[in-house]
Amino acid sequence: MLSQAREVYMKAIFEEFQEQFVEAIELVITNCVENDGKLFYTVDMENSSKKRQVIRGSDDSLSCSCRMFEIKGVLCSHVIIVLRERMSIKEIPISYILKRWTKQARVEPVQYMHGHNIEADPKLQQTCRYRSLCSVFTRISSRASENEKAYNVANEHANNLAKLVENILCLEMEGNIHEKDREPQDLNNEVNCTQDSNLVKAKGLKKKETSKGRSRIKSSLEKALAKRKKSSNPLPHFQASKQQQSQLSPMVGDIQYQSTVYNPYSMQSLISDVVDYKGNATDRTTTGGWVSAALILGIEVCERMATMGISVNIVTYIVGTMHLPSASSSNVATNFGGVSYLFCLLGGILADTFFGRYWTVVIFAIINALGTCMLAISTALPQLHPPPCKDSLSNKCEEANGFQMGVFYLALYVYGIGLGGIKSSISGLGTDQFDQKDDKERAHMVYFFDRFYLIINVGTLLGVTVLVWIQDQKGRSWGYGISSAAMILALAAFLSGTKTYRYKKCTGSPIFQILQVLVAASRKKNVPFPSTVSILYEDYTQETTISHTKKYCCLDKASIITEEDMKRATPNPWRLCSVTRVEEVKMMVGLIPIWASTIMFWTVYAQMITFSVQQASTMDRHLGSFVIPPGSYNVFLFAAIMITLVVYDRLIMFLFKKYSKRKQGLTSLQKIGIGLFFSILGMGAAAIVETGRLSINAKAKSSETNTSAILPIMSAFFLLPQFILVGIGDAFVYSGQLDFFITQSPKGMKAIGTGLFLTTLSLGFFVSSALVAIIKKVTRGNGGQSWLARSINDGRLDCFYWLLAVLSLVNLGFFLVCAIKYKPNNPGENAENRQLNVQIPLEEDNA
Repeated sequence: MLSQAREVYMKAIFEEFQEQFVEAIELVITNCVENDGKLFYTVDMENSSKKRQVIRGSDDSLSCSCRMFEIKGVLCSHVIIVLRERMSIKEIPISYILKRWTKQARVEPVQYMHGHNIEADPKLQQTCRYRSLCSVFTRISSRASENEKAYNVANEHANNLAKLVENILCLEMEGNIHEKDREPQDLNNEVNCTQDSNLVKAKGLKKKETSKGRSRIKSSLEKALAKRKKSSNPLPHFQASKQQQSQLSPMVGDIQYQSTVYNPYSMQSLISDVVDYKGNATDRTTTGGWVSAALILGIEVCERMATMGISVNIVTYIVGTMHLPSASSSNVATNFGGVSYLFCLLGGILADTFFGRYWTVVIFAIINALGTCMLAISTALPQLHPPPCKDSLSNKCEEANGFQMGVFYLALYVYGIGLGGIKSSISGLGTDQFDQKDDKERAHMVYFFDRFYLIINVGTLLGVTVLVWIQDQKGRSWGYGISSAAMILALAAFLSGTKTYRYKKCTGSPIFQILQVLVAASRKKNVPFPSTVSILYEDYTQETTISHTKKYCCLDKASIITEEDMKRATPNPWRLCSVTRVEEVKMMVGLIPIWASTIMFWTVYAQMITFSVQQASTMDRHLGSFVIPPGSYNVFLFAAIMITLVVYDRLIMFLFKKYSKRKQGLTSLQKIGIGLFFSILGMGAAAIVETGRLSINAKAKSSETNTSAILPIMSAFFLLPQFILVGIGDAFVYSGQLDFFITQSPKGMKAIGTGLFLTTLSLGFFVSSALVAIIKKVTRGNGGQSWLARSINDGRLDCFYWLLAVLSLVNLGFFLVCAIKYKPNNPGENAENRQLNVQIPLEEDNA
């Protein structure tokens, strides 16, 4: 109501209404009695004996015993509390707004009580119109002068507008149109007002003499024309080009305007919610679109290629070159993945609060390229890694020292920081290049997501095949150097499109909104709850509000208004938060159980790029004469992801649309559940294959027929079931999580929802590292070999896989319980925002 009153009422009336609105907060409706179809509300203030009665008629009309509306024409606090609490109306009904108290009171003729118009002074009317136009054009001139493109657009439209005005004035001056026909003519008809004010050259009009007799008062235009006629000869008629028109003065009389088609919709080419690289209004015809999006996607291709080339092949480098145990190498890889995805949150905060998405991508792309360059140097210099093993048949190799591992970790985590920053902003910057308010560009945005996911998979395939092969055959430094060079070239291409991008201004990170609610609630933990939730603080200036719910009531204390809050002119968000803000945080808290139940899947996924790669390195990888690199077996995982998505889109969705009432297909929670089930099957298959591999290895050692680390008896293609099953689970879980966290997050916290999704990947990798450390310590009892020994040929990796399968099964049960109890969030517009046309039994004349 306050927001509406501020826009409608004059200053003095608004201040009066504001006092009544604040007073209504302390009022309570103590009684309600129905009599003869009317409701009688008793309204009083707490700890006060002063009571008022508000009568609600059968037509929802209201009147109060204080008679304030009849005396002052302003709603009293007693009527306001009834409107808000008993009628669920949060905006002032139109019948309560008297025109005389509004800012537009002088726009229309003022009337007496009997409806007769009071004659207005023509000079006063002209003065009012003049001031109004001056205000409008001054504001336009001030804004348009800031940018050359905006200036040209404003100048062109000013010329057309001047011609339109002169068209009307010339026709009125000659008296060739009736009063009812005085409307702007189509500017396709060439109308030229020459310096001879007695002649009008217009299509469809004949030359006509002006009427003789009493001369009328000449307009300022006629006086200027007459003065110019005396001082100089009339200018010849000429057709000016658009460039000449933009350079010439737009005053009528200086030139004869070219007959052009005035298109008022050309202003729609400007986009309001984005700016160009100079911070000015953006023209959709010269910025954004597929060209800009393609330059942005180039960064993502190179990032994805380098990331997969590093992550799937890093274990073999740490074990084979740095000579670390298998468990330690697995933890290095998972910690790297966890830190990288965790930095996505930091990158998102920096982009939303400080740098913006463009500069976040630029800065972190440079860091990313620097990281791959450091990796190339650390793998190329012999001083930065230990010497090769002298006896390849023994496990006694010199491990990398602290300095060598320190340089390697520094390069690896510098790359991880760059990775997190790019991932946090690259997709958002791509979607900024399409206007969601434009139907055509909104359709293009859908295709952008398809192409974005395609680009991710293209980069992934390049990384796990071409880049991994180069690393194994030509050297690690070559592979990392190519990744660094590719990122530098992609960054150069990205920077070349700076002038064509659309930019969104920093609006602040939603994570601060969550912290504000938590801090405000903790500060008021000892404040008692109010007797009714209606007196909790709400900001009605927001576009939408969310109704109060009873869950997580401890957070409601952030909305309690205390005496200290009343002393402030504006609420401190770290002490007082609106009900809508608190409810949004409640919605995010409600996502935590589902969020926690999906972490285990990414722990299973982490094994595909760690221990599964080590398994492949000890098995026969020949495909004819070609030896497949161990890290390249992840290509089957990503192929399974792509095939699953195609089958779901083309087959499963077709069956749903044809035979099911749910045309949208599987729900997001159903997809997650299916993915978790496939992860259990994947770990079971991995355990069975590992049991067979260890038995063959044991037989080879006992018979001493083959003592090498390579077991040509068992093909590495036996690992395909675990890669394929986990890949199918990835397709369901990834799409289900992304859909769930985005759709179930409040409108203002979609970025936090995406951040929650990415943290499940990060925590999944960290949980894998923790499990490896725990299992390695627990199973080493009595001086025996641990399940995760230095070499996987000497350990019991199959037991570790069975443990993960059991934990995944327990996690699936936990997920099912959470999914059954979960109630979907529908953060829509509150019913209290409806504006009802409530009639009041009092006429404006009686006020």
